[in-house]
Amino acid sequence: MVILPEQYLFAEEGHEFLPIIDNTLLFRCVQLIRSALKKEVMVKFFCHLSLATLRDKKFLESLMEFIQDKMSLASALVFELDYRDFQRQDPVILDTLSQLALYGCRFALGHVTSLDGLDFKVLSEHYFRYVKIDAGFFQRIMFLPGGDKFIQQVKRQLALYDIDIILSKVENEQDLLVLSEFHFAYGQVYVFGILR
Repeated sequence: MVILPEQYLFAEEGHEFLPIIDNTLLFRCVQLIRSALKKEVMVKFFCHLSLATLRDKKFLESLMEFIQDKMSLASALVFELDYRDFQRQDPVILDTLSQLALYGCRFALGHVTSLDGLDFKVLSEHYFRYVKIDAGFFQRIMFLPGGDKFIQQVKRQLALYDIDIILSKVENEQDLLVLSEFHFAYGQVYVFGILR
């Protein structure tokens, strides 16, 4: 049985299985990072942390201990938070991010479907280095008057804060070709799995 991310990422906060899933994924990420480092391959691994996990004191204590003990792995590990969770500005979560950042961890903001209320300066101050923005957002804007200039402006503003855009949910090759005109550096797309 395969459980897809969309089946559990937005589950209710109280679910006890979310920290278990996050812990399992983190453990697998660490294994992959160790393997990559042995081969001298420099890559980054993104590991999602749910709101339930970020509020789980026991998990966070063990995570802090682990990261502190394995700081050489931290630079290859990017923790991804959901846009809605970060928007809550929960003091506990912000404190957790600050502590992880001290050990060299960086963060990605996922499931961004709009730039409304998104403060790039605040993201930078909390060590976010990536923002995953749905490709559909840019596709809707690029055909509006001045849309191409707006997209370039967003890219420039994020670059000022050392934040990269990752295009997510590019569904087919045509979408990829259209969006490639804007020279996005990164993409998290299904289409890569079907291109030959």
